[in-house]
Amino acid sequence: MILMIDDEPHYVKTYIDELEFSGYQVKLEKDVDAGFKFLTENKDQIQLVILDIMMSPGRLLAEVNTQNGLRTGVYLFDRIRALAPDLPILILTNVSDPRVAARFQGQEKCRFLRKEDYLPFELVEEVKRFLEP
Repeated sequence: MILMIDDEPHYVKTYIDELEFSGYQVKLEKDVDAGFKFLTENKDQIQLVILDIMMSPGRLLAEVNTQNGLRTGVYLFDRIRALAPDLPILILTNVSDPRVAARFQGQEKCRFLRKEDYLPFELVEEVKRFLEP
């Protein structure tokens, strides 16, 4: 199962549709709290997390300076890594700040993709390459 955490369901619907058409089961959670809770309760069934960066911090990250939600996914990434260090995480975001992309360079089992650079079928190809041994 793929867990996608993104607060813009209308924007990622075509990605989800293409992933499901390609045989993947996708669970979309629309906020940080629900996404982290789902991961905590189902981490053994999740093969991959697809994570947005710009989201409301919710209760989970309320005490963290997420720059008004512009960097929420960066901190959620850290929480996910603490809970499931070997879980592959694909960052799929509109963030164009090169410092954010650099933050994920060199991270094990992590890829950083910009939404504008990947059509849904291209995301599926990336997921396949990422999950293949």
